[in-house]
Amino acid sequence: MSEPRPYLGKMISYLIVLLLVVACAITSVLLRWLGNWEEHAFGLKLAERIVWGCGLVGCLATVLTRVTMFGWYFRRYFRWPGEGAGAPTPPVPLPRRPATAPWYKSGKASFTITVVLVSLTGAIAIATVVMWTLTDVTGEWTFLLVFKILWSVWWVLAIATVLTRNAIFRWHMKAGRAEQTPPPPPAKEGPGETLGAQS
Repeated sequence: MSEPRPYLGKMISYLIVLLLVVACAITSVLLRWLGNWEEHAFGLKLAERIVWGCGLVGCLATVLTRVTMFGWYFRRYFRWPGEGAGAPTPPVPLPRRPATAPWYKSGKASFTITVVLVSLTGAIAIATVVMWTLTDVTGEWTFLLVFKILWSVWWVLAIATVLTRNAIFRWHMKAGRAEQTPPPPPAKEGPGETLGAQS
């Protein structure tokens, strides 16, 4: 009974995005059909860009929200009960249970990195959409310059975030191995060493 709810929520969000795109298309058609493009071409074109910019932001927000939700659910490692090498697939759907991952993995660090990447991508994408909307005001050259700067900054910050995640993962893996390594067994004393200690 718990499975249809996430599926229904996903379908509703996709339906809303589809309706938003359809509404943008209808608005664009009406602007081009009913608008006085001879006298108000600048304002109508700007209005059309604003409409499509809002539609793009809505689609982007839905995609990034789904990515964040995936990161939230993936922050913990899940297996079927009894799942492993050569284990049969359960014949009926069973509730998943948290299990120990085959690698040392911090759920908090993984989800934090996901949020950082999603936020970074969302901020740069929204800034790009705003600049695209104002292209007729700022000019084509300004838009291309700002576009290159924004996505160059995104690339550098994304690489830095991934390298930070790899460093955290490596540090956690070393810490996990150190905890799992058993202490060396105590050295056994020989008979000669015991007699020498007694004398």
